[in-house]
Amino acid sequence: MFQTTDNLIIITVKLALLIGFIYSLKYWYNKKKSIIPVIIYWLLGLVFVLLISFTLFDWLLAITLQGDDLGPFAAICGILFYVLVGIKNFRNK
Repeated sequence: MFQTTDNLIIITVKLALLIGFIYSLKYWYNKKKSIIPVIIYWLLGLVFVLLISFTLFDWLLAITLQGDDLGPFAAICGILFYVLVGIKNFRNK
């Protein structure tokens, strides 16, 4: 009974961290137009975006596809998400 509630709380916190990190850096980048938010995204984004998105994709794929060996596919999805968000939000315009 508590395992489902715990999983939902963990997923909610991870989503909040992921969205908060991306939007705070995007706001900072749009406000200052400096290179520092870009560098912070590509370095700290490894932890906040890549790892959190990997665990979210891994959980989502495990729930939907009922498979045990979906880690590599979740890793590819996480890397693609990390790169696409970085290119979309932090490229030179």
